[in-house]
Amino acid sequence: MKYFNYFRVILSFIILFFLFYKIYQERQQIIDLGKKLDGKSLFFVSFIALLMLPNQFIEVLKWKRTNNRLNVPQNWNESILAVFTGNSSAFITPNRVGEYFGRLMFVSEENRLKAFWITFIDRLQLMNVTLFMGSIASFYFSTSLIFSITILSLSTIFLIIFESPKLFSISLNLFSPLISYFRLIETYLVESKDILNNLKVFWLVENQLLSFSRYLIYTLQYLLMMRIFGLEYPFLDTILMIFWIYLIKSILPSIAFSELGTREAVAVWVFEQQNLPVSIAISATFAIYIINILIPALIGWFLLQKSLL
Repeated sequence: MKYFNYFRVILSFIILFFLFYKIYQERQQIIDLGKKLDGKSLFFVSFIALLMLPNQFIEVLKWKRTNNRLNVPQNWNESILAVFTGNSSAFITPNRVGEYFGRLMFVSEENRLKAFWITFIDRLQLMNVTLFMGSIASFYFSTSLIFSITILSLSTIFLIIFESPKLFSISLNLFSPLISYFRLIETYLVESKDILNNLKVFWLVENQLLSFSRYLIYTLQYLLMMRIFGLEYPFLDTILMIFWIYLIKSILPSIAFSELGTREAVAVWVFEQQNLPVSIAISATFAIYIINILIPALIGWFLLQKSLL
């Protein structure tokens, strides 16, 4: 584990160095892109920013409904506060792990294990979509058929396991021999299996569809932002390229604020592979970062400070 952490840190710094080098190379082109934005472009940027609201609403809806179905009472105000505070705490932690802590702050102690699994499954379901759609794109962009088949197989396996509470619960049994020596952890495992067994397939499929709708909103935002900055590329190819960027970004480690730098570096690399303007990749990706990551995190911080008064 120690060596893996060293590897993560080194790889993250390499990614950041690569990104900063590309920004320095493309600095004039990026400035020129900003100067070209007119009133019509700013209108569409505003529209993209507003798409953040239905995206966050879907997440609040998932959180509230799943909690209530597991007998964890959450009203709309508590759900909104939990989701946006999760955004804030995720912003300052690698790979957004702080999202767990942010959401659990607004759940009573006896219900926190349930809330943990709700957050965990929610993140996995969005990852399922990313893997599945990315695997389709990988057949188009990747030169390695083995890699594409591996990603598609993994995404299919995850979809099957995490859409079936029974299979998910059974999969936890694989860890039983490893943790049977630790009574506290073993107790949590037993309780976790009970929680998972109380989940219904319909609920999980419903949440998976909601996660897919969030993925589509992310994709639409990215697509429109690329068009605003002047990307001229076939529509279907652009969509698949976005899927490909999301896939690669999701499997790379990060130590930066809410994965800052990772998605931008991935976008730069993918654009270079397709001989597309790197300045558009940098500008569009940073703009989406501000809309979907920074602004929700600031809203969460504001709501948290207000709730503590």
